[in-house]
Amino acid sequence: MVRRAVFFTHFALTLAKKQGRRIHVTILDGRNFIQKGPVGCNMCAGVLSETLLHKMESQGIILPRTRVQQEISGYYFQTQERGVQLHHPIPGHKPKIITVFRGNGPRFSELTTNISFDDFLLHHVAAQGVKVISAVVEEIELPKHPQDFVNIVYKEADVRKKMSVDLVVGAFGLNTALIKRIVGKEFGYREPESVRTCNAEIHLGKSFIQERFHNSIYVFALGIKPIKFAAVIPKVDYVTISLVGKDDITKAHLVEFMRHPKVIELFPEGWSLPRDLCICFPKISVTHADHPYANRFVIIGDASISRTYKNGIESAFDTAQLAARTAFEKGISESDFKVGYYHAALKLLAQDNFFGNLLFRIHEFTTSKKTPGKRTN
Repeated sequence: MVRRAVFFTHFALTLAKKQGRRIHVTILDGRNFIQKGPVGCNMCAGVLSETLLHKMESQGIILPRTRVQQEISGYYFQTQERGVQLHHPIPGHKPKIITVFRGNGPRFSELTTNISFDDFLLHHVAAQGVKVISAVVEEIELPKHPQDFVNIVYKEADVRKKMSVDLVVGAFGLNTALIKRIVGKEFGYREPESVRTCNAEIHLGKSFIQERFHNSIYVFALGIKPIKFAAVIPKVDYVTISLVGKDDITKAHLVEFMRHPKVIELFPEGWSLPRDLCICFPKISVTHADHPYANRFVIIGDASISRTYKNGIESAFDTAQLAARTAFEKGISESDFKVGYYHAALKLLAQDNFFGNLLFRIHEFTTSKKTPGKRTN
């Protein structure tokens, strides 16, 4: 996905400049991020955390106001029995959380301005001289000898082409056909285990959203067994419904969630799911990959190592930084990426993933308890 490619490219350019080296970077991506709907979107909930925003700004990646959908003041946690506004542990601290659209808005929206977060990221590196080609990568031919180049086979405007390069960074996720061509190659890559999630964009209007949600992201623990995590995320005229489960989420799970009384309370009286709905079911990783590296080749992001169930954009930033530092400070051999990137990333994300999974287990335990007179599933 483009965010990983851009973050790696940003760090590569920064490190090369510090070392007085001149490098040429090309990004190949088949998506057009100024299109509406899933076709122009990398399909995630689109929440940028406070820590990620600080990291981006420290690197000079300043997101313009035109690409921000909503400034979030906090989270509201809703159970079957009650709801509570969650506050930052530091008294008086105002969280800096924002929501974005990865593409150029929902499929049926009437937006006319460019609001795409991923398009902004591409322009950030293109302005620094990076070549961006609209192309679909079909094959990666790894070198037989460490000193040989890597070949990339891609299709640009229906013409099949080949490029020889020093290093390939596989900045792709689990929702691409390319991953199946990488699995089983002799260097030993095995993709992470994954589940399908659900993201749906619901138009409610700016005034209603402001009045009902008050710039808060609503998080739910409603005892609906297939759903491990549910959130309603405000984005000016729309809210994004994001559902994650232990197993694959389907539209039937979305319908069940939307029919829960505590969810119905958030929507206009008599409202129902529209027939024309911008909806997607992207895969997310629930484990990490095996051996996502070889000589002159490294995979970053969800197809490699990511935070379990959450915060994929920040994971992309962190793993891209590790991979770039490895390439410029250690080398681009298989053993360099094993130690400098893979082992370091596992260590970096291990604590987050442990506590994340622990919270999900606590959530499952508490919401499975039946309360007299209350709805359970």
